Amino acid sequence: MNYSEERKSRKSIERISEILNEWDPIGVSEYVSDEYDMYINAIVLELDNGCDERTLSKLLKEIVVKRMCISSDEEANQRAAEQLIQHWKSYEVHSN
Repeated sequence: MNYSEERKSRKSIERISEILNEWDPIGVSEYVSDEYDMYINAIVLELDNGCDERTLSKLLKEIVVKRMCISSDEEANQRAAEQLIQHWKSYEVHSN
């Protein structure tokens, strides 16, 4: 797939941050707006490599379990993965 360079624009990254704040596995997004921004690069790398929802959901679970050391909400991970992929696909460029 080909993607517009705008996928890495400030606006796009801000939307990814918003999705992660909605995901909010530790419940702090109400108080801190950039808590999950440290994970954006890993997520963008996976999205750029064309990952599917399952792979991205697995990455989110890994972040929660291995880095945050808390239990993971599979439904929340799946919902966030779907939103992230939908957002990324909005930058897909179709060739004629």
